[in-house]
Amino acid sequence: VHRPEVATANRRRFAHVVTITQIPGVDVQSYFTRHKGAPLLPAERKELQQRIAYARVWLELFAPEKARFEVQERLPEDVATLDDDQSRFLRAFTRWYQETQPGDGESIHAAIMDLARREQGGAGFAFRALYRIFLGRSSGPRAGEFLAALGPSFVLSRLQEAVAALV
Repeated sequence: VHRPEVATANRRRFAHVVTITQIPGVDVQSYFTRHKGAPLLPAERKELQQRIAYARVWLELFAPEKARFEVQERLPEDVATLDDDQSRFLRAFTRWYQETQPGDGESIHAAIMDLARREQGGAGFAFRALYRIFLGRSSGPRAGEFLAALGPSFVLSRLQEAVAALV
């Protein structure tokens, strides 16, 4: 009789694994260990390794272009073309990020939504601004998880650089 291993509550969404797999310099297993807040169990490590392998194959062979991304090494030149709402949002988000120094994607996502709603009714313009400065395009993965994985020093540096370019 085949008995599947007991599933854990720590199963990561495939899209999250795909996102983290594409970020240069991030050890995916270490990232998800920190994300869990405790060492991964052997079954969790095994499942994560399988999901990482599947994510890499999917990205290489099957993923649509919109699912693939590349973190820009330099601030994209077209940042100066962001509109006034996006500029105000980036300034407010940079202040919040610097003061709060968040470590998790959920709090980052909540702040993006809150600050964006103060600026406008929706949040699409805010996400487009963030994707522009980090990816050089107008769309990307879940922003909170993505920014958390990039690490606080890189995120803050890029935000400050973008705000300076807006002046």
